Amino acid sequence: MEKKGIKYYRVLVLLFILLGSLLDVDLVWDIADLFNGLMVLPNIVGLLILSPQVFVTLKDFENNFFKCIQINNWLSKNTFLDINVCI
Repeated sequence: MEKKGIKYYRVLVLLFILLGSLLDVDLVWDIADLFNGLMVLPNIVGLLILSPQVFVTLKDFENNFFKCIQINNWLSKNTFLDINVCI
């Protein structure tokens, strides 16, 4: 496991702990909100990159789901069995 960045990360964490203890509470919460908001950016990039795969998977799920509904409806009308074929 690479340990190159651990020292820099520790220094950065200590710096934020120091700043958090010295700054005004409202400013600390504003900074925390800012960083939480910035976490959206890589997630949006990931969603855009993966969106074609998501649409393929959604289409496959919808096709299988509706097949299951049709099979279950047919079974309940035409047989005495009350089972779910697709779970």
